[in-house]
Amino acid sequence: MLDKISKLSKETAIYAISNSINKLIGFILIPVYAKYIPISDYGVLAVFEITITFLITILNFGIISGHQRFFYIEKENNTYGQFLFSIFISLFVLCGISILIFLINSSTLSKILTGENNYKELFNITMYITFTEILFLLPLQILQFERKPLFYLLLNSVKLLLTLTLTIYFIIYLRMSISGILHARLIGNILITFLSFIIIILPRLKFKINLNKIFITLKYGFPLIFSSISFLIFQMSDRYMLNWLSTQDETGKYSFGLKIANTINLTIIQAIGLSYVPTIYKYENDVNNKRYYSKSLTYYFFSVGLIALTFLYIYEDIIKLLVNNNDYLEGFKVVPILTFNFFVLGMNYFLSTGIYLKNKTRFFIIPSTMTAVLNIILNYYLIPIFGMMGASIATLISQISYVVILTIISNKIYSIKFEWNKIFLLLLIFITSFTGIEIIKIKSFLLLYTFKIIILTLIPLILFKLKFFEDVEINALKNIFSKFIPTFIIKFFEKHGIF
Repeated sequence: MLDKISKLSKETAIYAISNSINKLIGFILIPVYAKYIPISDYGVLAVFEITITFLITILNFGIISGHQRFFYIEKENNTYGQFLFSIFISLFVLCGISILIFLINSSTLSKILTGENNYKELFNITMYITFTEILFLLPLQILQFERKPLFYLLLNSVKLLLTLTLTIYFIIYLRMSISGILHARLIGNILITFLSFIIIILPRLKFKINLNKIFITLKYGFPLIFSSISFLIFQMSDRYMLNWLSTQDETGKYSFGLKIANTINLTIIQAIGLSYVPTIYKYENDVNNKRYYSKSLTYYFFSVGLIALTFLYIYEDIIKLLVNNNDYLEGFKVVPILTFNFFVLGMNYFLSTGIYLKNKTRFFIIPSTMTAVLNIILNYYLIPIFGMMGASIATLISQISYVVILTIISNKIYSIKFEWNKIFLLLLIFITSFTGIEIIKIKSFLLLYTFKIIILTLIPLILFKLKFFEDVEINALKNIFSKFIPTFIIKFFEKHGIF
């Protein structure tokens, strides 16, 4: 089982590097945004960006999810080429028609989104971006399920570097503001989507449409759209409702704080999802599959919890080196809450295992709808009182509620004994470690960071003392540490009962 976890960790590391490049580019652009883009315009950009995310989820019509579910089955039956051609054509046609309808009604829709009449052109660009990014999902998923993370890394790196170059040119030299950001993203998407089609999609195609394969794909994936809509409503209603119930400035500040907190999601959590989800199906028939699924959540909570805590210890000092605009820095207030929100969000990959294995995807609609309604209600009452802090609190409460409901439903469909006692122990330790630093308020920079390093070092040692790790896990950790840590330190740990 540990060898599977080890392989999963290696692939996760590569995906994390790929996503980290994305986030690194985001950090590079932070001072550019702060200097050349007013906070109100940044709020408008945030609305268009979440609109892209929302439409990508809806306008793939569940085909991407169906491709994910039947990938290994079609490969084993040697019918993958026909399957891929069928779903690619259906994806292109269905998405293309939908985007065309949105473009025809762009004036009305752009006003609904932003509350103003002068964003029609940006809305049109947003639609083109949506179309290209949906088509780009298939080649990325192929690389993911063929376990080719290095190729995945290369493809994303080319796209992101191209987009970065164009963004800087459009903003700094052409002074195109948020229009430049969207134009750069569109050009990068068009080039890389065309390239990936030639290199990845085309060689695997067998040019024959099979309507039955389209039908089974839609039958599996289409119900997920409704749950995804509800899920996205509760994920994105914070920015929409801030824009409606507060000001564009407040939306911009919140969006900046969200962008910082999203670092953990983009670089680590999504990378874990990219590497873990294929293994759900790959190990479906293994004897010890339930132990693997259970342990994966525990390891996620331990490793990502440490990373998230480290991030919360250092992010303010790093961002202040890049940004001098106080309007942007006010977004720091929501970062801890939203970071914890993304940490909880990552649990969904593991808690959904039973639903995916039993093809009961329609049950996602229950937690998604319930939490979407809860989130809207909370935002409606909290935003007018607390502004962006109210939006962040509403998001976190909704996310926790989603996880609780999802766990109950998934466990009834396919029972997996997750190690909740260990997970709650970790949660207690991480929350205590963060709030302790916040309460103490050490003024000396050197003393503060010394204290933070001590806390991060003590956490694994405390867990060893509390018998958190099993013997087989301790032996595996010893083997890993022996490659990087001197022998006398290992012996010192063993002598004092740490190992």
